[in-house]
Amino acid sequence: MLLSRLPVPENRDGVLLWWPDEVRSLAGKTQESTQEIEQMIELLRSGVNSAVIEMRSSSKKVQSCVELANQTETSLDIISPKVAEIETSNIEKSQNAVTISENLKQLSDKLDKMIIRFKV
Repeated sequence: MLLSRLPVPENRDGVLLWWPDEVRSLAGKTQESTQEIEQMIELLRSGVNSAVIEMRSSSKKVQSCVELANQTETSLDIISPKVAEIETSNIEKSQNAVTISENLKQLSDKLDKMIIRFKV
């Protein structure tokens, strides 16, 4: 494609001659293209560097989250049996409260009967 843009050289006595202005123009365009490519490469480099920095930051955040999750798991492993113990204890206390309540009701009924006997 680049060759199709080249000017046709002048042929003098079997020697191909290029016009100096055309050669300078072509050199200038080549230099401009090279600078544009260098700018594009620099933009790409900058973008890649930014992406790498963000990926490292994200990786550190993910690692921190994993550590917190592991700590939470450990804490839950410790807490869960304690919660089960508390639940069992509460059930026992509730059953004891029901028994005590029933015993108090029976005692109250007996006392009521005894009071009735003495009133007469």
